[in-house]
Amino acid sequence: INACFIALRRLMSTKIQKNAQESIGMIEGQITGPSSLAQEMAEAKNE
Repeated sequence: INACFIALRRLMSTKIQKNAQESIGMIEGQITGPSSLAQEMAEAKNE
């Protein structure tokens, strides 16, 4: 999962970043709930 989100982040331009983040937010809620996946995304953004 981490590699998938890192790839998505690299593909995001500033123009589509907001939409991509909203999509990721929906995916978070659908897969594991906000806590664990949101934490992974926060860690990925800090890298």
